[in-house]
Amino acid sequence: MASTDYVDLNSPRGRDNAPGIKQTVWLAPMDYFDTISDVVDPASFDGDAVTIADPHVFKAAKGWIQMYTTVEKSNFTAEAAGDVDAEMVQPKLTFFHPGDDEAAAAMARRVKNDRFIVIFETQNGKFIQIGAKNNGAKVVGTYDMGTVGNGGNGWTFEATSYDNFIRFYGAGQPTPLQSDGGAA
Repeated sequence: MASTDYVDLNSPRGRDNAPGIKQTVWLAPMDYFDTISDVVDPASFDGDAVTIADPHVFKAAKGWIQMYTTVEKSNFTAEAAGDVDAEMVQPKLTFFHPGDDEAAAAMARRVKNDRFIVIFETQNGKFIQIGAKNNGAKVVGTYDMGTVGNGGNGWTFEATSYDNFIRFYGAGQPTPLQSDGGAA
């Protein structure tokens, strides 16, 4: 295939096309990694241009931090950003972690001053990554107590970055860091 060729985009042909994300988000600060993998073939015009096939490699005793999310209050978008002849996308994952516990408040306090690789799973079983080598995702949290008659309390976290495309993490489900300090 010549580098100027495009591929056809066909209909779903009966395949599931469920919206939304699943209940777990994985994140890790950039300094947790020895190696951050990238797409298979950025010059390709098929899925290899946006798919990371190899898992990231962590430093000793580091790994993915796992966060529970409420799927009905979580969403992913990727909107155009930039200017003429300098277009990019801004992937944005908004996810809700219910409750008012101190651990979530401490997480919100710490994440705002760091950069991350963030991965989540779609309802269709695809993993999407926000952030890349030398361009980590920013994560910030906001808290809403809700009211007795409406909503629930919890933290809404937002992970954003600027990128040239949406990155699919094809290396499978991330393995969370275990409480003993070692990767699972």
